[in-house]
Amino acid sequence: MPATLVAYWLLPRFRNGIVAVASLVFYAWGAGAYTLLLLSAIAVNYAAGRVLGRIERRRTIVLGAAVGWNLAILAVWKYAGFATEQLRALGMEGVPLVELALPIGISFFTFHHISMSWTSTGAARRRRPAWSAS
Repeated sequence: MPATLVAYWLLPRFRNGIVAVASLVFYAWGAGAYTLLLLSAIAVNYAAGRVLGRIERRRTIVLGAAVGWNLAILAVWKYAGFATEQLRALGMEGVPLVELALPIGISFFTFHHISMSWTSTGAARRRRPAWSAS
């Protein structure tokens, strides 16, 4: 934390990048392998935002795909175990029980990405999105 704070104040041009890298390092420290899940969500949403900023037609398809990706992440990692438990409780013993560890902050980062995808569609119509992290 102190090193991040010093870098943040000494390198004002790179503040967003410093905070982004420090956040990912902190998440990796706590969540380990689930950092790849977070990075994949970031990559898909970034790509969707770039596409939404460039196209005028079929925006709802791109938006729907991005939101669908985010909801699929949430459905698999948070609700698949619950769903299989409920199916087995209803007598479907042949359904394999899904037991996945829950990534730290999955609901937060999923709904944050969805809200950013949603707002980027409106914002991109009025102005071009920023492509730089700095």
